[in-house]
Amino acid sequence: MKRCPSCNSKVTKNGPNKKGEQVYRCKSCRKTTTNPVLIEDIRQFNDIMLSEIREKKESRQDRLRQTAAATEIEFLRTQLDNYESLHRQSETHEIVPTKSSGTSESVAIMQWADWHCEEIVHPDSVNGLNEFNPQIAIKRVDALANGAVKLTRIFQKDTHISEYVIQLGGDFITGNIHEENAEVCSEPPVDAISTAQSLLRSAIDFLLNHTKLNITFICNVGNHARITKKTHIASEAGNSLETGLYKTLSSIYESEKRVKFIIKPSSFIFYEIYNNHMRFFHGHQVRYNNGVGTFAVPLYRKIANLNRTQRADYNFMNHFHQSNFFSEVASNGSLIGYNKFAMDHGFRYELPQQNYCLFNKKWEVLTMKSPIILER
Repeated sequence: MKRCPSCNSKVTKNGPNKKGEQVYRCKSCRKTTTNPVLIEDIRQFNDIMLSEIREKKESRQDRLRQTAAATEIEFLRTQLDNYESLHRQSETHEIVPTKSSGTSESVAIMQWADWHCEEIVHPDSVNGLNEFNPQIAIKRVDALANGAVKLTRIFQKDTHISEYVIQLGGDFITGNIHEENAEVCSEPPVDAISTAQSLLRSAIDFLLNHTKLNITFICNVGNHARITKKTHIASEAGNSLETGLYKTLSSIYESEKRVKFIIKPSSFIFYEIYNNHMRFFHGHQVRYNNGVGTFAVPLYRKIANLNRTQRADYNFMNHFHQSNFFSEVASNGSLIGYNKFAMDHGFRYELPQQNYCLFNKKWEVLTMKSPIILER
């Protein structure tokens, strides 16, 4: 076998030169020669081949190491660029504080419901999570009235508020619709409804004395103040002590020009705010029965069915003692707070609270949703 004298690689014939000598060209270094190295000993040939294989292997490993090193260097450069970009002084612009345009207008919407003012909740019955009695009810109503005025004054800095729309959503008393109610109530239903009236009058007078807003009350009856054992659907409002409560309040404030009561026998009362149809109802019309997805699933099914007949842009409901603001529904909390019924049925714990929100005229949406926490 003939090899290149320069690099010891294989050579191939490349034709004769001018002298007629055979020329050989190396495959590796591409040099030509007329005197290639002749390898006659097979052992020498094997040594050369083995040496070539080793050189190729080492060369391949070097290339792999070089490729890995290049990749690592590129990664480190990227990390360094990222680090430098984080610490590089970025350009900023000055943000100028804005002032209210003075043209924004909103209606303040509150939900007062599920007070259960005569019910007693012993701390031991709910593992210390809540306590409630008629004296605590007074404190929480005071907190509700004060919170409403404070929030209104805060929001009036950015938007003009001229009206309260307050849903009197029912269940202001626990009543005696179940036999066990007598064991947790401090007074019978007639006396309890009188207590509720006193609490409501105190709150209404506070709003009238500390604000200049007009007040519209949307009156829904709940399921606890009924005088029948079961709900009489056709005459539900006529069989509820709360209908008498609302009519009495309406008579008391009849001469007050800033106050208006909307009292209807319908379970669903509509009121228009900036050309938006608002539906107000207590909420016991929604059948939950501890289903999947809390009460949201049956609630939206109920609303979809109601919208087939009379569509509403937004809904305000109570009953479940849970404050939630869904896409089309405001579900109210309660004044009584967590009780043994809620605990035994696995309901989510919630502080006593009542919903307060703003509905903006320009955007026609609830721009502020701020429950008033009543635990002080």
